[in-house]
Amino acid sequence: MTNHQPSFSEIVNIDELKALFEAFSTATGFPACLIDETSNEILIGACWRDICAKFHRANSDSAKHCITSDQELTTGLNTPGIIRINHCQNGLVDGSTPIIIEGRHYANLFTGQVLFESPDINRFKQQAQKYGYDEPAYLDALSKVPVISEEAFTSTLRFLSHIATAVAKIGLVNLQSQQAGNEIANQKALLDSLINSIPDLIFYKDKESVYLGCNKAFEEYAGKKEKDIIGRTDLDFFPKKVAEFYRNKDKKVITSGKAKHNNEWITYPDGSEVYLDTLKIPYIGPDGNIVGLIGVSRDTTQLKEAEQRLKIIFDTASDGILVVDADTKKFLTANKAICRMLGYTFDEMKKIGVMDIHPEKSLPYVFEQFEKQRKKEIIIAPDIPMKRKDGSVFYADISSSQMQLSDKQYLIGMIRDVTEKKRTENELLKIKKLESLGVLAGGIAHDFNNILTAILGNINLASMFIDPENKAYSLLEQAEKATMRAKGLTQQLLTFSKGGEPVKHTSSIGKIINDSADFVLHGSSVICEYDIPEDLWMVDIDTGQISQVIQNIILNACHAMPVGGVIDVSCENISDTKTKPVFLSESKYVKITIADTGCGIPEKYIDKIFDPYFTTKQTGSGLGLATCHSIIGKHNGNISVQSEAGNGAAFIIYLPASLKSIQTSDTPEEDFADAKCKCRILVMDDETIVLDVAKQMLEQLGHEVVLAKNGDETIKLYKKYFESDRAFDIIIMDLTIPGGMGGKNTIQEILRVDPKAKAIVSSGYSNDPVMAYYQEYGFKASIAKPFRMTELSKIISTVCI
Repeated sequence: MTNHQPSFSEIVNIDELKALFEAFSTATGFPACLIDETSNEILIGACWRDICAKFHRANSDSAKHCITSDQELTTGLNTPGIIRINHCQNGLVDGSTPIIIEGRHYANLFTGQVLFESPDINRFKQQAQKYGYDEPAYLDALSKVPVISEEAFTSTLRFLSHIATAVAKIGLVNLQSQQAGNEIANQKALLDSLINSIPDLIFYKDKESVYLGCNKAFEEYAGKKEKDIIGRTDLDFFPKKVAEFYRNKDKKVITSGKAKHNNEWITYPDGSEVYLDTLKIPYIGPDGNIVGLIGVSRDTTQLKEAEQRLKIIFDTASDGILVVDADTKKFLTANKAICRMLGYTFDEMKKIGVMDIHPEKSLPYVFEQFEKQRKKEIIIAPDIPMKRKDGSVFYADISSSQMQLSDKQYLIGMIRDVTEKKRTENELLKIKKLESLGVLAGGIAHDFNNILTAILGNINLASMFIDPENKAYSLLEQAEKATMRAKGLTQQLLTFSKGGEPVKHTSSIGKIINDSADFVLHGSSVICEYDIPEDLWMVDIDTGQISQVIQNIILNACHAMPVGGVIDVSCENISDTKTKPVFLSESKYVKITIADTGCGIPEKYIDKIFDPYFTTKQTGSGLGLATCHSIIGKHNGNISVQSEAGNGAAFIIYLPASLKSIQTSDTPEEDFADAKCKCRILVMDDETIVLDVAKQMLEQLGHEVVLAKNGDETIKLYKKYFESDRAFDIIIMDLTIPGGMGGKNTIQEILRVDPKAKAIVSSGYSNDPVMAYYQEYGFKASIAKPFRMTELSKIISTVCI
């Protein structure tokens, strides 16, 4: 007869022992592993921690430390009761002990993946970088590793060994005696011993939150014995508010069937407060239905306090952090960011308090906002004035929270400098104001140009009938000059409107700056000194509009230096994102600086100088710098000013660098001769005064003229004359007809009738893209309102050829 030696799995119900280990692991968070000594088979493995399973053992380099640790834990592990503890090079602690029954070595028990002291966060951050772990996920896994004393860990490992050994012994006895009843009784006793040996609070409840049992640690927390707890609810032991909090958490676990995790501060009967990390899981009955819940609460007070201390001294934060004594309002500590913001050293910060870092007149507002935070009416106190050591003021958004350490109350303040944010908001507000004005300005300028067309045309006509020696002739000349000045004013108004969108070409900004500045300074006592590099990037700009910007700024500089002076004009390429305004989105810019040595701009006017109609000059319109701001904005750039009263002013412009290469054209303007051809001309305009003066001007030039008020009438007239072999030689069409078909659509219909039709587009919106790219829309030429008779004659001569 063979003397069969049963294996460990033969003397123990592995499934039941596995369930016991898993329940233990779920309740305590300690992993447990049992390996057969003979076959080296893993019999039970429960609750391995993510930090080892997903990081240490998953990485080929760090896994080498795990292999070394396994070897050190198992080599020579054959003495009953021996406890072997190993500090793995990956930073955690593991332990092992043999399962030896009646002198026979059946299996080895492992547990661990714990810490004997609070972790050195920097060490694990460095470890994450070294092995390429996902640092946030790795640190999250680290936060779930329990911190336990070596004595408690040894007791736990020894206890697990006792459990496994006892269960194995019971199994051996049962195998020999077939006494199933004794096995169940012994396992129940061992389970009771297990939960009572665990330092965590363990309890079980039914579906109505009535207690079914607990361990000794929970008895200490509740201040009652288990027999006095069973059959009662939290309402019998805790204040109503606390009890309802616990019962609501219970209900969520029961109804959802899922584990729930929460943290809370609780007070023991002796008055001590601890921070409990509580896990509640559904309690599943033999039939698979939820019959209640199991709860495990762990004291994590030390870990929580360590976390709070780390947050307080975390000096790498970009926002400022202050810890304030709630009673004295003095600073306990401060991080580097707030020291930089306020201009104090750390030692200086510890000697001052809240009253020292806010302007005195702002303190009522500051304390009002902080009181709202205390009452949880607001989360962030906005736009809090902050006073630096040098007395200057900036604004910050501040969030604060309360904290208690060693029975003392503190406030933690998070300070974010919003100076740049407010500056950006002011820029956006300024742009919105200009856009609102633009809607009105565009309509006014268009209508005004129609009126100016009639005035200028009639002046030209009147001049033709008066002898140049007549006194009235010089008056008409003055009237014509005044009309052209009015045209310039409407051009500025159009800059604000949608009709003032720039028509861009790739250009060299350096030449435009030279030409514009020299034109303005001609004959003055002011000179320009230029610093424009040869490799300055090209820009995509409307040369006329940018020239207007340069002229306006140079003219202002001249006015600021009435007795003469020097204007420094410099340009440079900017690709460093740290040196350009934060609200600019492109990566490369051309920076233009125009600086004078004049009277400067008083501080109270700095924020207003780009506002429409704001001026300090008696004869100023207030549109010059507002026009500059609008033009630069429509070029996706930025304009700002730096100045102090009496110390000159510097205007700084950023324009996006072009991605294209420059295409220049030096073709000189053609010198047109007076028209010799006599044409039949159809004129379309919705303004009667424009039609009348256009008719008189054209007839005076010797042309036959027919008038139309809108696109439909123009198409009908063109078809009629075309079909009668009296087709029009030229059509002059207004681009915009309110309530009707304008020139853009009308020319398309006419070209379907006569593909050879010749049309000139005319508009008071001189900057409309159709005016600049008229060929693309089917026109032969364009003429902007108001126009002189000479301009009209030349354009007709060009088209007529």
